[in-house]
Amino acid sequence: MRPDGSAPRQLTDGPWDDRGAAWSPDGTYITFSSERGGDPVTGTAFGLWTVDPDSGRLRRLTGGDFEDLDPAWRPDGRSLVCLRAARRPDGGSDGGPALVRVSGADGTTEAVRTVAEGRLLCSSVSPGAPRPSRRVSAAWTATSAP
Repeated sequence: MRPDGSAPRQLTDGPWDDRGAAWSPDGTYITFSSERGGDPVTGTAFGLWTVDPDSGRLRRLTGGDFEDLDPAWRPDGRSLVCLRAARRPDGGSDGGPALVRVSGADGTTEAVRTVAEGRLLCSSVSPGAPRPSRRVSAAWTATSAP
């Protein structure tokens, strides 16, 4: 797509659910969550993928028996954060109990924040926070007893 929004083109294809796209800070690739790679009907757990918008080349960053959703890049472009949730038996998830940092180079992960009750809803990175940490945050809901 051109800067003015004209000439859009499709970067992914297939029967899989792709969502939550985030441009890398240097604009060289897009990271997104996808259930691609498994059965097109039942899917697989959502993992993080990158796509080079020029070549269309896909690369898987994370995978496993959990759902990695809602990627947000750190300003230096070396890592990103995402929500991580256990995959339910019915194939879905409801947010997640963990915010994880993911290496943009090799996909290794590290827990940044977990919640014991409730669920995380979204992740974000504040580029205006003081270096070197930059503020990483998540919104969550609490589970209360009836």
